[in-house]
Amino acid sequence: AAMAAPKWTGTSGGTTGETGAGIPSVLVLTDERPDIDALNWKVHKVHTDMDFVRSSMGSELSKICQGLQDARVTVDNHETELAQLWRASRTSEAELRELNVLVEKVGSRLHDMLSEARAETGRLQDGISKGLDDSRSVLEGRVQELKNLVCAGDLEQGKATKQALLET
Repeated sequence: AAMAAPKWTGTSGGTTGETGAGIPSVLVLTDERPDIDALNWKVHKVHTDMDFVRSSMGSELSKICQGLQDARVTVDNHETELAQLWRASRTSEAELRELNVLVEKVGSRLHDMLSEARAETGRLQDGISKGLDDSRSVLEGRVQELKNLVCAGDLEQGKATKQALLET
């Protein structure tokens, strides 16, 4: 009598359910005498499939790990750049504050100098105006003297006064 092929219960192709006894249904045979070659082939196929899954998963996990490492390096580089930018911005901020203080000092000093220059200009204008007024008064007085001398007929004294006027 030829040996009958075992009849497997459950599903084929590796998807399994469970029997009531908690045994995977693909392992429950309906034949009293299992076909060892078929069982070995199934075990070999399961191992081969698991090896394939393991190597595929390993390859994918390796790619994922490499991607994560690359991302970490990128993040570290960005963190370093951000830290450098932060330090540079803090330095720039401090320099701007110092520059602001200097600008305020220079502005204040320029304002003081402008006020002093305006006051000095006012004093000079007043002095020039007073000097011109005084000179005009003196000249008008001498011209009047000259007229008086000419009217009185004192030519010698008139010539002397005229010469004095020309020299001033």
